[in-house]
Amino acid sequence: MAILGNPSRSCQWIAPLQKNRIVSTAPKCYYHLEELDIPEQGLVLHLKAYGFIKVFKKVSRNGDVEYRGTNDLNLSKLDVESIYAKRWKIEEYHRGLKQQTGIAKCQSRLERSQRNHIWCSIHAFLTLELHRMKTNTSWHEAKLSIIREAIHAYLLNLRYQLQLSTA
Repeated sequence: MAILGNPSRSCQWIAPLQKNRIVSTAPKCYYHLEELDIPEQGLVLHLKAYGFIKVFKKVSRNGDVEYRGTNDLNLSKLDVESIYAKRWKIEEYHRGLKQQTGIAKCQSRLERSQRNHIWCSIHAFLTLELHRMKTNTSWHEAKLSIIREAIHAYLLNLRYQLQLSTA
């Protein structure tokens, strides 16, 4: 869900809707979204158990149909698409943060420790992202590159000698 506008006024949103969501065009006239012919400029409908929303239908090249709804009845289809594209970038950020830094693996129960873990994870991800942008590589390759450089630097200046046993 993408949140729009000024947070101090009533919350505005854009969200994907399932094709089987129940909506009405008139009192006591209920339909599933897929049963309606939604024009290019969108259609104002009553969403069951919510209120009035504006719904847009997007058909991709391969024939897949997506429905997007918003409670801002003044938005155009272009507005919804541009805001939704920004939402996807945020989704990519969260996926990268979780996969590359282990932000969800904090074992602490203390609030301060959890905040520190979150801060360290975000800091590590931003460092990784800067390295990725400089080297024009994927997150995974950027992470491996940083680890390789750290291991190489350590091996050039060993602090501890490992004693290998042959017995």
